Amino acid sequence: MIEAHLDGATIELDRVCQTLVAEDADEAAFDFERIWATAARLPSGLAHAEAVWITSVAPVGVEPLGPGSAWYALDRSLIVVVPPGRAALRVLVVDLARYALASEALARILSADPALAQSLSAPLDGPSATRLGLALGTDPERLLSIDRRAPSLRADLAALAAQPFRPEVHLHPSTRPSKWRRLGESIARRILDALPPGPFRIALGDGVEIVEHLSPYLRDAGPAIAAWAVEHPHELSLPGLARALEGHVGRSPPADLVALAIPDLVRRHGEVLEERRLVERASGLELFDEAGIVFGFTELGQLPAADSRAVPAGSRGLLVVVAGRSDETLRGALRALLDSGRATGVALAFGAGPEIEGAIAVPELLVGEEDAIEVPLADRLLRRVEPALASRARRVVVDPERAAPPIAYDLLRLTRRAELEALFPADGRRALVLVRRSPDPSGSELDRRLAAFHGARVALHGLHLAEAATNTRPPDASKTSKSIRFRA
Repeated sequence: MIEAHLDGATIELDRVCQTLVAEDADEAAFDFERIWATAARLPSGLAHAEAVWITSVAPVGVEPLGPGSAWYALDRSLIVVVPPGRAALRVLVVDLARYALASEALARILSADPALAQSLSAPLDGPSATRLGLALGTDPERLLSIDRRAPSLRADLAALAAQPFRPEVHLHPSTRPSKWRRLGESIARRILDALPPGPFRIALGDGVEIVEHLSPYLRDAGPAIAAWAVEHPHELSLPGLARALEGHVGRSPPADLVALAIPDLVRRHGEVLEERRLVERASGLELFDEAGIVFGFTELGQLPAADSRAVPAGSRGLLVVVAGRSDETLRGALRALLDSGRATGVALAFGAGPEIEGAIAVPELLVGEEDAIEVPLADRLLRRVEPALASRARRVVVDPERAAPPIAYDLLRLTRRAELEALFPADGRRALVLVRRSPDPSGSELDRRLAAFHGARVALHGLHLAEAATNTRPPDASKTSKSIRFRA
């Protein structure tokens, strides 16, 4: 199992490669399409790295390799920031191992024809692409197309052919799951200490989209943010966003588009985030940030200017939100929140692999290796939203690379455990929405990011926010307080 290699301070890439081949013998063979898909997720120049540091906290004083990139260069080392949790770490380590296996196979292929290796030193022409395509088992036209779009790949192939990829791989302590699990438990305790008495519903996601549907800031400051984005297109990490906002300058732009510009605005002007949180708290949306996690709560009946498509008029009751890309933090937070016995509904919005049905899917059954979990209210949820927004997925398999993420499965199991322990009502709302991570071939990265906002909107629909939350179990008054104590 690959997971056995994820503990400790370093990762022995040779042993991971052996494990990968033992699990699937085809991994040892050179497959150009597979290695191209892997290389597309990794940075250019990786072949030259002497060390790779994996961390869950961004480095200080070092610029990323590109806007929005998770990779940084420091001397002859590369630093990559991964979301906390074993799932993201496993995907990265498998990619590095596949890259290493490909370097071995490539060296064997090109060593048999030195002239072929020499052809990698110059842009490919028709004859060289044909010879290389025959050797690598791929279409020469595809090689020519890739060489025009990503000429650095040719240099990487030449480097891999000369010297197999075997960097030192180091794990920073911030990647340890226990650290992030404790953070989730701490976040839940702080929320419970601050909540007024009474039942509440919970919204969780691996992105901030759920939070954006609640925030009045996007609708109040939207025109100013859109104007900044249009005037500074070079500051935006998302292609096509400035053009999409151009037609809305001087009037109210769509909140989803505005939200996509905020990470770049905050990166350039850090004080914006503090200003935003102050505005939100003054409006009754208590939100806080810690280690990339956004968390807090609101009383829906007192929340102004929320997204009416996600929070219908007349919505009321307490809503708790925890959002971020740390699986362990979300798991620890939900367990502690459910243990309070006050939760009456849980909505989950998560990214998924390319094999889910449609860009946004509402599963009826989530199938893991040892168990299957039914989401009984999926049909009712689909009837509450526009058919174009989401599609029914009767059966989705748990697979971190191709279908449902394991964290969604784990969180649903926690709600089922809480129900069996009488900590969660049998008729409590449970909604799961999956959004395809990879864009549709006919779409774009902007379309994919907008789909995540639509997916979060659908998930909030599953909580039936316009209906009052009820819970037959009275809250423990000794454990509730109106004071807010969000200290690290």
